[in-house]
Amino acid sequence: MRTNKLSKKCFFEALLRLYHQKSYPEIQISEICREAGYNRSTFYRIYPSKEALLLDGFKEEYMMGYYRTIPPTAVETKAVYIRNVELLFAFIRKNPDFFLMMRDAHLVNEMYLLFRKAYPYDSTKDECAFYTRNFLAAGYLSVIYGWLDDGMKQSDRHMAELVVKIIGLNP
Repeated sequence: MRTNKLSKKCFFEALLRLYHQKSYPEIQISEICREAGYNRSTFYRIYPSKEALLLDGFKEEYMMGYYRTIPPTAVETKAVYIRNVELLFAFIRKNPDFFLMMRDAHLVNEMYLLFRKAYPYDSTKDECAFYTRNFLAAGYLSVIYGWLDDGMKQSDRHMAELVVKIIGLNP
């Protein structure tokens, strides 16, 4: 019997392959199961829905994949921040279908909540820190989707510098 981790990966990869053939709403769970080589009961033992599979894939495959690209650093300077944002755009450039599929599945709000968690919030600070975190999460997603919709014409470095400029770090 295959492990749960392997079956999750198989289901997610099947969903991505099917997305290349048809739109997200047209993809049926039975097709995902057939493509992955599992039955529906295995799917439903792991996931309650196609959207749950997509969110799990985002957290496990994409977020963790992106975080693995970021080299550890003791101090975050402006140059380090630009590099990390550039790595984000490079990662999205390699995985655009996933971000587009999240939008097609109407899961951008869930992505917003995950992006928001990426910005630590110290509740002992003033309310500005709270709203800054929310603003940055929504702003990043807006820039990412605008860039994707525009065909990713700008370089990863250009987008990183633009984001840094927008948030006021002026590279």
